[in-house]
Amino acid sequence: MVIYHRRMSLEIIRFAIFFVLYYLYVWLRIDPSLIYHGYGMLPFPFFYQGWEFFKEFLGYPGGIIEYISTLFYQFYYFSYLGSLIITVVAILICILTGKFIASIGNNRFRVVIYIPAILLLMVYNKYYHCLTISLGLLASLCFLWIYLLIAQRKAILRLSVFLISSIILYYIGGGSYLLYALLCGIFEFLNKQKRFTGLLYIFSGFFFPYIAGIYVFEVNITDAYMRISPFHPESYMKPLILALLLYIFFPLAAIWFSLWHPAVKKSLKPEADTIPSGKDIPDYSRISKRKFFYESLVLFAIGAVIILVPFDRNIKTALRINSFSCREMWNQVLKEARKIPIERYNILINHDVNKALYYTDRLLYDMFSYPQNPVALLNLGSSEWGRRKNIPILYAELPKISDTYFRIGLVNYAEHTAHLSMDLIGEHPTTLRQLIFIYLAKGNTQAARIYLNQLSKDLVFGRWAKKYLRQLDKDPLMSSDKLVQHARSVITTVDNVRAFTIDKYLLDLLHNKKNRMAFEYLMAYYLLTFDFEKIADNIHRLDDYNYPDIPRHYEEAIFVYMTEKGEEVDLYGRKISQNTIQRFQRFTYLANRYSNNMKEGINVLRREFGDSYFFYHFLYLLSGGAK
Repeated sequence: MVIYHRRMSLEIIRFAIFFVLYYLYVWLRIDPSLIYHGYGMLPFPFFYQGWEFFKEFLGYPGGIIEYISTLFYQFYYFSYLGSLIITVVAILICILTGKFIASIGNNRFRVVIYIPAILLLMVYNKYYHCLTISLGLLASLCFLWIYLLIAQRKAILRLSVFLISSIILYYIGGGSYLLYALLCGIFEFLNKQKRFTGLLYIFSGFFFPYIAGIYVFEVNITDAYMRISPFHPESYMKPLILALLLYIFFPLAAIWFSLWHPAVKKSLKPEADTIPSGKDIPDYSRISKRKFFYESLVLFAIGAVIILVPFDRNIKTALRINSFSCREMWNQVLKEARKIPIERYNILINHDVNKALYYTDRLLYDMFSYPQNPVALLNLGSSEWGRRKNIPILYAELPKISDTYFRIGLVNYAEHTAHLSMDLIGEHPTTLRQLIFIYLAKGNTQAARIYLNQLSKDLVFGRWAKKYLRQLDKDPLMSSDKLVQHARSVITTVDNVRAFTIDKYLLDLLHNKKNRMAFEYLMAYYLLTFDFEKIADNIHRLDDYNYPDIPRHYEEAIFVYMTEKGEEVDLYGRKISQNTIQRFQRFTYLANRYSNNMKEGINVLRREFGDSYFFYHFLYLLSGGAK
């Protein structure tokens, strides 16, 4: 008894240490708030308070689990709460796994109870939302535990409990019922030696979902069998191999421990009436401690390797950039962007970087410190121009580009793109807020109220929406809201969503000398597309927007243009700085020096001038773009 209690104390300590580390890893390394903010990049199940939303989940098997999962998912917004939810679910799964293994006849290898938690953490390492699958698995194990509690009762009672629990579990957990039926069947077949009952349970996992799903709930056959399972086509749990490992673990454990236990029990069976003397009793406490130490060492070592090695830091950095951009933490966006390898740098990151550069007053000074793509400036895959150029739409670009359109004054485009975003990737508080600001800026307070009322049912942003409703009651014109007033001050008067060309609409916005963003984005576009004549034609606008000097990249482009054309450009009283002239001379010298070894030359030029427009233009010439 003393040995048992000592062993249990050690188990509790190990369990506590493991899950404290588990929670800290999820909170500090994975950061569930990044999953919440990954709108477009990651799936987002929206949630509204009230009966109308809840009853949508009552008409199909698995709806209850989906509702609970969607509710809990909202708390991912707060990283510490999201981490707590993930950890608590993993703890409960491990506890029930332990009870399951003990019930089928083995309590010695308790270290295996941590395997499901480790597999779930591997999924979260990839930033896939698997809370629904986790809760479905948890529901199956809960009902299995209830069934095992009456395992010593008569077969007819066990059968009755199985039938009742099957109906309840299938309704609330959908496809997770299949695992429950399989585990109950293995238990009856191997442990209870009830072959017919075991086979009946196993086969019920095939015919019961068909009868209940197709004829009672009238869902399609895929939803009947696989909803709330990692094998459903719409499951967020990827990659599939981890899903397979997670679900296969339980039947394999059931078979292994059920078959292994009788032989061990027979070989270790003690004499019933013999009480050995103290000298004859082996030191089980020492053996137990040593075995426990080695088990723990292996657990933490394997767990660390499995969890840490596959972690994709670049995915996290991309999600952090997206999150910081959503929260307008522009300096953090630029800091994170420097960590992304060039091969993982995409137009979504590029778009956020350019916006961050603008809001930190560095767009025309530092934009070529980062990789650039003309498409990324306004994410033209979602525009008519982009479709003509066969640029594919990336779902994640839609909420981003809607926000940029709104800020730059293309409000009709912002509205169109926000609705397209909701149609293609679903509702999200970010898009609802975007539409609220759009309609307030356009003076359509009735439409703004509709979305404010809708957002007021959200758990995270509900308080914000109610505050805005009260503010709208007091001030229908929203004259005290800086964002709304700024949007009204820069709105173009002629935009439409049929044909989008940057020149036409950004130039139209330049009549408003408050719209510095339109000017900088237009000049950035000319820089990216090497339209030097238009750059020169618009240099007088620097006075309109009160620039104290010629921005660095603008200056570099003008000097390249004057050098190539061989004539002066009217700088309207400004001068090209000596630093720019000297840097261009140095750049030309190095380019000529390595003209016979251009591969090495590019590396040399990149190290010294990789953040300049000179280098960007040079690569363009090398690619044959000037032909």
